[in-house]
Amino acid sequence: MIQKEQLKWDSYWWAAHDQRLPFLANPVAIFLYSHCERDGTSPDPSVWASDRQLQIANSLFELPLTLSDKLDDVAEAFRAETDVAVGLADEGMGHINRANIRQHYRIESIVIPRDCSNDEAVVFLDGECEWEPKHGLRIAVRDGQPIAYSWQSGGISANHIHENFK
Repeated sequence: MIQKEQLKWDSYWWAAHDQRLPFLANPVAIFLYSHCERDGTSPDPSVWASDRQLQIANSLFELPLTLSDKLDDVAEAFRAETDVAVGLADEGMGHINRANIRQHYRIESIVIPRDCSNDEAVVFLDGECEWEPKHGLRIAVRDGQPIAYSWQSGGISANHIHENFK
């Protein structure tokens, strides 16, 4: 569980590093925005993470191990879409498939937007994947369920996520 006192300002957001969540194999950083991009506010270390953001962050520790299988399904959907677009076999990555997808991507951080969002319960799991090394992978999760994916550089709001996985 994350307490407000544990958060450290990390030049752009409040951060809790090295958090171990049951559904991820590796520790991650959890980032809580101090600003609202939609409202045009800027990162501000004098603006603390909200109680709602902390509540959402702490709810991540309660998510079941089975979420990892759902994340694999999302990663596979993103891989398959990328394959159609660029032909991964031609890129030397034709060996990646659903059976071994977990070996080819890694969630490294979780971003929790400020409470200004239309859907403040959406969190973004960001990471790296071998089939899209330049842009990475972002998975949007609401209430413990993956709802969408995009490139990691696909924007912070739910409006910028491709709603192609439900």
